[in-house]
Order: sequence, then structure tokens, then C-alpha cells
Amino acid sequence: MLDDPTTKVRDTAFSVAPARKGFLLREDRYAYIQYKEDASAGIELFDTFKDPLQYTNLAQQPEHKDLVARFKVKLAAKLVDLRNNDLKQ
Repeated sequence: MLDDPTTKVRDTAFSVAPARKGFLLREDRYAYIQYKEDASAGIELFDTFKDPLQYTNLAQQPEHKDLVARFKVKLAAKLVDLRNNDLKQ
């Protein structure tokens, strides 16, 4: 990466907020936040190009239904990957 800054390592960043039981997936354009693993405490979706300060939650807007569904699946897969690691703890 130092030799070639155009090299891509991943397309999504993942973060956890343990105190709030929140999970974040951040792609180039969108930030998806889910509270609790089953999203029962809420979800947020932000278009960081149009709304860089993340004021407008798009998660409940019908036109973003498919995007929210994709993020839910992606987050569920990420959590499975984390639990099936080779650390054997």
C-alpha cells in the first residue's frame, strides 16, 4: 500500500460500540449503524456524501430498503466471521 496508494485492502470498515451495543459498517458512501445484533434497538443509515455530518437518518425511507437489507446481511456475516476466528478463546 505504501508503494501503490491505489491498492484497496477492503471495501468496508467495521466498528463496535460495546457500551451502546452498536455496530457500524462504513463504506465509501454510506454509514450503517445497528443497535443490538438483531437491530431491535434501532438502525441508522447515512449518505456521507450528501450528509457528511450525519443529520438525516435514511434507514426508514422506502427507497433505501434494499440498501438497509444488504447492510443487515453484511453485518450478520461479519459477526459470524468474528466468532469463527482462529483465536479459540
